[in-house]
This record gives sequence, structure tokens and C-alpha cells, in this order.
Amino acid sequence: MNNREVFCSTKRFEGDDAVKTKLTLDMSGVTEADLVEYATDALVIKWQASIRRKKNASVPTEATYVVPKPGTRASTVMSDEDMFSALAKKYTPEQFEAELRKRMENRA
Repeated sequence: MNNREVFCSTKRFEGDDAVKTKLTLDMSGVTEADLVEYATDALVIKWQASIRRKKNASVPTEATYVVPKPGTRASTVMSDEDMFSALAKKYTPEQFEAELRKRMENRA
């Protein structure tokens, strides 16, 4: 495997200024299968973080994580309850009702 150069910003402690580092990843001692293992570990951590960010969510005993392309974010599928809660926080009661009607018309 070849080397790869990436740029990353790192803070030593919370509140510190981030230092931008040009990091060379020397992959001469790993195989493609090793890289898949690293990627799998990173994806598990991303999935776990997505569960932790959800308020009032329980950790499922079985799940599927649709892996997003690198550099993008996974799209979130909201439950109806989460969607109504988010809309209710964003809009006045009148705006909320108008938004619901608009969304229902778009579904027809």
C-alpha cells in the first residue's frame, strides 16, 4: 500500500486552539483487508455516536447502518414523533399547522 497524506485539525484539550497537521499515513505494512478492518472499526464508532446523539433513544439489539460515502453524512430517518417534536419547536402553533398541511399536500 502507498503512503497517503491528509490534513487534520487537533486540539490537545477542550478550549485549546486547533493545530492543523499534515499527517502522512505510512501504509506499507498493511494489506487491503487490514484497511477494511480499520474502516469497520471506524464505522462502528460512527454508528454508536449516532445513537448517543439521539435524545431518549434506546440502544437496539439489532440494527443496520447504511454507510455514507466518505466526506458526507448519513441521512437520518426520523420517527413521526421526532419529526412532530422538531417541527413544534421550530414553529408557532399556526405555522406548525400550516407546515403539516403543506407536507400532507406534497404527499398526495
